[in-house]
Amino acid sequence: MRARSEPRTIVITGSSDGIGAAAARLLVGSNFGAENSKVLRFLYRTKLKDRITITPEQGADQLVWLAEGVPGDDWRSGEYYEKRRPRVPRGARDEAASARLWDLSANWVGL
Repeated sequence: MRARSEPRTIVITGSSDGIGAAAARLLVGSNFGAENSKVLRFLYRTKLKDRITITPEQGADQLVWLAEGVPGDDWRSGEYYEKRRPRVPRGARDEAASARLWDLSANWVGL
């Protein structure tokens, strides 16, 4: 099994209806890649960085929108968001990988 790293942030917020949680993809164009793999270090030193990253302001906008929003009204709990829109990450479309992850997770927690 290969491990893959993608920057994600989980936002948990409360409302009168309870607690909501959402995930957001945030690959902000900062010095994030300076200490990572050779590939990321290379990308962060080229113009490609601007094509694969978002600005710190765009990243903050996403987090503030989720944190200030009301789960169920402004966004749905349990969803993954990018640019204020729900999205299904590529890895989540792999049913075999999802089944393996479920089995491993269940085993780790003793189910």
